[in-house]
Amino acid sequence: MKKAWMVVALCGALAPALSSSPPARAQGVTIPTALPTTLPTSFPTFPGVTLPTALPTNLSPPALLAPLAASAMHAEVRSVVDELIAHLPTPAANRVKGIPLKLDPGPTDINAYAGCDAQHRPFLAGTEGLLHAIFAISETKACDEIDGQHSYEAYMTAIVPVLTAQTPGSPQLPHNVLPAQCAIDPRVLSRARENFDEIAAFTFAHELAHHYLGHTGCAINDSPFTQGLATVEHLSQALVPAFNQPNELAADSAGLYNTMDTGRARMPRYQWTERGGLLLLEFFARLEGSGGGAIAFTRSHPPSTTREGWVRTAATSWRFLHP
Repeated sequence: MKKAWMVVALCGALAPALSSSPPARAQGVTIPTALPTTLPTSFPTFPGVTLPTALPTNLSPPALLAPLAASAMHAEVRSVVDELIAHLPTPAANRVKGIPLKLDPGPTDINAYAGCDAQHRPFLAGTEGLLHAIFAISETKACDEIDGQHSYEAYMTAIVPVLTAQTPGSPQLPHNVLPAQCAIDPRVLSRARENFDEIAAFTFAHELAHHYLGHTGCAINDSPFTQGLATVEHLSQALVPAFNQPNELAADSAGLYNTMDTGRARMPRYQWTERGGLLLLEFFARLEGSGGGAIAFTRSHPPSTTREGWVRTAATSWRFLHP
């Protein structure tokens, strides 16, 4: 007990001395006694490394696009085609600059062509049914991406029996498929327009490639064409080259390169990639898997599953060449 009291007394005697002594310091090291009140104005430098000196100024999200009305699809495709041609190598661009875009008003046929008319002049063509299919894919995929819905699956469930019937109907988006909130959400509508343009870009870049690669035989000089829209009653009356699988895959590669070149050039706007082509080919693969062999597109192009793999490979190649 006596020893314990001695220890307490000793600690009590040392306490004032310890509290009044300055903090211990290692030789050459000064311990700060207060927090800094200013930020440093200079930073260490490293050879070959440049540090940013200010925050980026482009942090705001890109502006939303106006909704695309179904009645404006034709003009939208013309705009996409012109943008693709503007980013082709000069020799290829000269062969297709100003090429007429003919639109078949048939609502049930789903197809696109590179053809030659009776005077052996080249043209591009797409059907009304194709544009409605692209529009429906674009709207439902945007709704699912932005709003977490499952409207694309609902669309395919509703439309596959219509398109694979003995007498096919239109691929137009049924009124009860798209949830009401997606139909008025400006984010969804803007994303849908980006989807439409990207799918149309792949589709018509492929058809342009048939002309400038010489597959059609009628785009063989540099003479300009009459700019603008035209219509044809029946594309079967035009001269459309027969299916040729090597040519189709070559047009996929060249068309995808054109799409991705244009996508890179149009930044900071939405960048087109292989995604649009894969969305379209997924749609056709579903139809083919459900017995949709009577659709004109599936008769004039290789199987969509084959093309999907080819497009993915071409996209990988493009990125290797354009790091």
